[in-house]
Amino acid sequence: MPKKEQKLLGFHGGINDHSDPKDIQDIELVEATGVDVSKVGRIVGLGDTSGSAIVSQKDYDLQKGYGLFYYSTDHDSNGNLGTEDWLTYYHVDDNKIYLVTRDNGATDSFTLGSGAKPNYLVANGALRVSDSTFTNDTMWRAFVDSKLFQYNANKDDYLTINKWVDTKQQLKSFDDLSVTLTTFDAGSANPGTSNITNVALGTDGHICLAYWKNDDGDWNGNYQFAATPMFKGNQEGPISVMQQGINFYDNQVSFQVYVSLGTQSWFGTGVNAEFTELSDNSAHPLMDDRIIGINWYFRRDANDDWVLLQYTDLLEGDKYYWGEYNTTDHPTYGIFSGTLNIKSGNDLNLHKADDSGTLVGLDVDGITVPSGQVASYQNALLKATITNNANGFTGRIGFLRAWGGFISPVYLNAVGNSEGIPLDSNATYNIPINTGGAGTREFMVELLDENLSVIAASDKVTITVTDVGTEPPPTYSDSNSS
Repeated sequence: MPKKEQKLLGFHGGINDHSDPKDIQDIELVEATGVDVSKVGRIVGLGDTSGSAIVSQKDYDLQKGYGLFYYSTDHDSNGNLGTEDWLTYYHVDDNKIYLVTRDNGATDSFTLGSGAKPNYLVANGALRVSDSTFTNDTMWRAFVDSKLFQYNANKDDYLTINKWVDTKQQLKSFDDLSVTLTTFDAGSANPGTSNITNVALGTDGHICLAYWKNDDGDWNGNYQFAATPMFKGNQEGPISVMQQGINFYDNQVSFQVYVSLGTQSWFGTGVNAEFTELSDNSAHPLMDDRIIGINWYFRRDANDDWVLLQYTDLLEGDKYYWGEYNTTDHPTYGIFSGTLNIKSGNDLNLHKADDSGTLVGLDVDGITVPSGQVASYQNALLKATITNNANGFTGRIGFLRAWGGFISPVYLNAVGNSEGIPLDSNATYNIPINTGGAGTREFMVELLDENLSVIAASDKVTITVTDVGTEPPPTYSDSNSS
């Protein structure tokens, strides 16, 4: 019979070795080795394949249809910043995902699970490998570069994590991660050894939410608290509820977070002791290398919605960064143990505004002010003396708040070029006030910390103000108000 001419236009249909020969399309191949058919109409040889990383499907025991996956990262196999290309495949025999770099052939692997049929996804710089049979947990792989617990403006840190991390993708709660959550009333002392557990890094963890109360606040009732871990990429884990509630009554409340960093290991004594437990790439104290923060929540009733209280940044802390804490030496660290006085002997420490003398026994417009009293509506200086030798206040600044004057309260937040009142001071400060109208008035001064929490208060001093006919100072009037 005459010859029949067949024109082949392409081979890009790939390998088809399972269909009946009569069903093979013109663009498909039954068998091909060492060639590239990705370009329409061309078969291109790949050259010598004897040194190829992937020899054959049989040698690597690949699952048909679930073989190779290619992706790139912004860190190389050694953890250095720079692009790296990876080829991944699932090995049926040992149930592992293998990763091979294109440039240097470096390999790594992690277990996915038996009988898996892997699906791959790259998002936010991380490789996620899931099992399409829904039998095995999805795995997460990425380079983690975190500097945790930085303790000053120089970005020094206690724990640096710089490594490739292979872990289950699931975002677990602190309960799931074996991290204990506790509260502690720090009104009179900081947490001690019995309040902050000495954990074994890599096995369990412990977070303590300490609090202290002040008066004249809006916290009323029995409150419940909870926390969630925050993972890289601003992903939030499930909530863990702290079962024991805390009672408040017209309180202001301040909070401080303590994270246990392992079994105590210190050298030196007292405030000069230094912590030596952690080193670069130590186990994460909260049991997952991806955790970079904690969200805290509260509610007053079990049926209420949770309300965000604060975010604790494990990288930098707050504006004052993180600090070392030793449960043996520091329970009284930062607890005010000095005095705050506004009396000198039996007299109120109230002086003329020019600091030229006290306001006792003045003649004002022909009216004699009895000894021990002061004239009405006089600008004056209320002298407050602080003595504080307790450890834990060095470098900290705060405020003085005076009560009892015509305008009350009055704050003193700077002296000279200072940015605030040194909380470790042993000094006397002048607070400008006005004596106010005639009658019996109570004066007192409070020392406040950086968060405007009261850390010391003077005794209340009662003084009689004599009317000398002085007009009260003008009060501010908003011309825009109706």
